[in-house]
Amino acid sequence: MLILSIPESELFDPSTEEFIKKSEKDRLQFEHCLLAVFKWESKYNKSFFLKDKKTDLEMLDYMCYMCLNYKLKPEDLDLETQSILSDYINKTHTASSVSSPGGGSNQILTSELIYAYMAIGNIPFTCERWNLERLLILLAMVANLNNPDKKKMPINEIIAQNRSLNAQRKKELNTKG
Repeated sequence: MLILSIPESELFDPSTEEFIKKSEKDRLQFEHCLLAVFKWESKYNKSFFLKDKKTDLEMLDYMCYMCLNYKLKPEDLDLETQSILSDYINKTHTASSVSSPGGGSNQILTSELIYAYMAIGNIPFTCERWNLERLLILLAMVANLNNPDKKKMPINEIIAQNRSLNAQRKKELNTKG
């Protein structure tokens, strides 16, 4: 979680239709998380994970959705805060590395698909506030543990194994083949 202090200012909360006065002591809590992706995809009706470049407004909206303790608007984020948040989004927040769930398929990764993976993996939805990278790695690890990768034997080893088994059976059954 990224916690930023904000300079003294006034923010408007549209849900209560009131201005909120912020002091230097107020801290904004940001997380690059599934909940923020869900809100962003709800607004833009497209996958956040698509490789196409997002507009500046789309990224600003996403940064606002990352704030977990206040409802921000794009104009509430100054350039320095935007830069810090951008760096935070692009940073890896885990020591693990595995392919993300659905990575090998043609399926488009969306927040709903991630929620489905969470349900299948018995991961509580409260993890939607985890860092997104950590959540995706956890999901990939659960998938890997549930479906261990069975490596295929090279064809020459299969042939050698079959020859050995055939020879053993010929000997046991006392036949020529």
